[in-house]
Amino acid sequence: MYTTVPAVTERLGLAPLLTTALMVAVALTAGGGSFLGLAAIRRAGPVATTRGAMLAAAAALVLIGWAPGQAAVICAYALFGLAVGALDVGVNTRAAEIERAYGRSVFGSFYTAWSVGGVLAALLTAGAARLEWPVAGDLTLQAGIVLLLVSCMHTRPPRPCAALGRRRAAVARAPSVGPAHSVRPGSPGRLRG
Repeated sequence: MYTTVPAVTERLGLAPLLTTALMVAVALTAGGGSFLGLAAIRRAGPVATTRGAMLAAAAALVLIGWAPGQAAVICAYALFGLAVGALDVGVNTRAAEIERAYGRSVFGSFYTAWSVGGVLAALLTAGAARLEWPVAGDLTLQAGIVLLLVSCMHTRPPRPCAALGRRRAAVARAPSVGPAHSVRPGSPGRLRG
C-alpha cells in the first residue's frame, strides 16, 4: 500500500501535507487497531480476528485504489490502519499459540513470511508501475491476493508436536530429589540448589 501512495496522491491531487498527515494517521490508527484486535481476540480468537482484519485490509486496498475523492481516500486509509493493527495482534497471538503448542520458537517464521509478503507487494507495485497499470488495478490485484490468502488460512487449533509430548513425559518421570534440590530438565543428574 505504501508504495502506491505517490500514484494515489497524483491521481487525486492530494497536497503533500495531506499525504504526510495520511501516513501518520495510518500509523496512529494502526495503534487503535491493535486495541480493537485485542478485544476481538478475546471474543472470537486470533484466527477469526486475523481473518476479519485481512478482509478489512483487502476492502481498504480496493477503496484506496478506487476512491473518488479526498474524503473517501481518508476513510480508506483509516480503515487500512485499523486493519493492519488488528492483523498484527492477531498474527502475533496465533504465533504465540503455535509456539506454545510446538514447544519451540516460531515467531521468526511468522516475521519472515510477513516481510516476504511486503517485498512481493512492493515488487508487484513496481511491476504494475512499469507496465503503466492504473493504481486502482494494482491495489485491486493486491486485495485479491489477500483474499486468496484468507481462503487458505487454517482454522484448527495448533496441536502439540510429538517431541514436545515425549519431553514433557520424560520430565514427569524424572526422579524427585527433594525440596532443596531439583533436577534441571535436559541435564540428568546435575543438581542445582
